[in-house]
Amino acid sequence: MKILLIGLGRHGMRHAESLIKSDSTIIHIVEPINLKEKLEKIQNQNLKNENVYGYPDLRGFLEKHIHADLIIIATDSKVRFELLHLCINAGISQNFILEKLIAANLQSLEQYKNYLFQKDLKIYVNCPQRTYPFYSQLLNNNEEIIAAKYYGFKHIGLGTNLLHYVDLIEYLTGQTINSGSGEKLHTWIESKRAGFSEYLGEVQVKIGDVELKFTAYDEDRPLASLYIETNLHKYHLDEIANVAYRDNVLFAENFMLNQSDITLSLCKEVINGKSKLPELSQSIRQHEKIFCILQERHYQLSCDLEFAVS
Repeated sequence: MKILLIGLGRHGMRHAESLIKSDSTIIHIVEPINLKEKLEKIQNQNLKNENVYGYPDLRGFLEKHIHADLIIIATDSKVRFELLHLCINAGISQNFILEKLIAANLQSLEQYKNYLFQKDLKIYVNCPQRTYPFYSQLLNNNEEIIAAKYYGFKHIGLGTNLLHYVDLIEYLTGQTINSGSGEKLHTWIESKRAGFSEYLGEVQVKIGDVELKFTAYDEDRPLASLYIETNLHKYHLDEIANVAYRDNVLFAENFMLNQSDITLSLCKEVINGKSKLPELSQSIRQHEKIFCILQERHYQLSCDLEFAVS
């Protein structure tokens, strides 16, 4: 299996840590910053895999005309489409996994629609929770979600991570996001990534007839918990402790999987046509709804920065 990984930031490193575990996987990596040091860190995790090659820019890789079985684009959202466009035009692969968010705002999201009707392309977005065995087995056949709430601390990244839980609740209910409100967002804060925005407060969205509330508190103490109420049970999924409670009784541990443990299998599933990740068309629809909610409130909060999330 031959993989091209573009970007070795926090997410990209986790993808690389998973891919390097396979001795037979050939990994081509594009990273413009501290490439040598990052490659050494990756290779030290599996000295048996000598098939790791680095490039400081994408054009340097494209000039070699190397075909990749799959391409992962794990840069920030502002440049993600441009890199996808270059790879598609070069014809080096038909299989892609894009890190979320795939775009920074509604305007840049529009560009992706050019690729919705190219049936030879398989483009997926990395919202992997729907692939976790825990979630596929969470609900009984006659169990239906009534409401869901997510509580996170100051640095949870509401603008960035809301998509994960919209996608998860869509997957669990079979319904789609149809409306929402950001009126209870009360504070704009600067993202960890320069030039991007984040928010404190609460976003409410409707997914079919299910209400999802996502709240980011102005607290530094780590907090990340999902609460799901169904017609049969109440669930508390504590992502920090990685434990799950059903009706206040512990019933699962280690339900959250690390990206470094799953990227290799996600790649194989895409290549074999068996991926459970959301397709590009699904993700564009989700992005549009979320961006409309956040963007309206962004300017009401008198932010000087142009709306952009990553």
